[in-house]
Amino acid sequence: MRFGRSLAWLLALHVCSVAAAHAQTSYPDRPVKIIVPIGPGGSYDLVGRQLADALSKRMGQAFVVENKPGAGTVVGTQAASQSEPDGYTLVVGGLSNMAFNSALYSKLGYDPRKDFVPVALIYKFGYVMVGRKDLPHGKLQDIVAAAKANPGSISVATAGVGTGQQLVAAAFMKAAGVKFLEVPYKGSAYGLGRRDKARQVVLSYCVICQFPYIAL
Repeated sequence: MRFGRSLAWLLALHVCSVAAAHAQTSYPDRPVKIIVPIGPGGSYDLVGRQLADALSKRMGQAFVVENKPGAGTVVGTQAASQSEPDGYTLVVGGLSNMAFNSALYSKLGYDPRKDFVPVALIYKFGYVMVGRKDLPHGKLQDIVAAAKANPGSISVATAGVGTGQQLVAAAFMKAAGVKFLEVPYKGSAYGLGRRDKARQVVLSYCVICQFPYIAL
């Protein structure tokens, strides 16, 4: 099932006075770090790696991905905000780290409005719900019916508390009037690897991440 909302991804640059410095040099004149605030294999990671490859070829300088998962997307994004403000540290941003976290955490270690400036809108993803091929519930209405009959019997894997997946899962449960057992991971790829639980459902906004696992 694909949800109606889509997630816009942007590349954010730590706020700095780089214009003067870049006017005197040919940017970039050394490798550029792209921080991905989740683990390998997830949506942010796929975006970051594809972008790093494209920019490396176009700019003639290495753009290197560094995964910094933890606390949803907080750890990696905070690390980016504390980096040297010289334009050589970028971070992949989305709704989670650039919008949701500000409302979810009373003491967030960074301010997405003050600590970063957007560089470019680079991708959009849709939300999709997937499960094991032998899941006993073949349709969405069957999953809803089973969850209503036995609350907590079906688990939902997310990329962690405060991520788009977790909030979409919460919104879905409220709209459907059901209760899933929420299982947070450090990234969507980790949740995919745990689909050995026959009654587990995986929610992910990264449609591309799911294609290899979906029988069309």
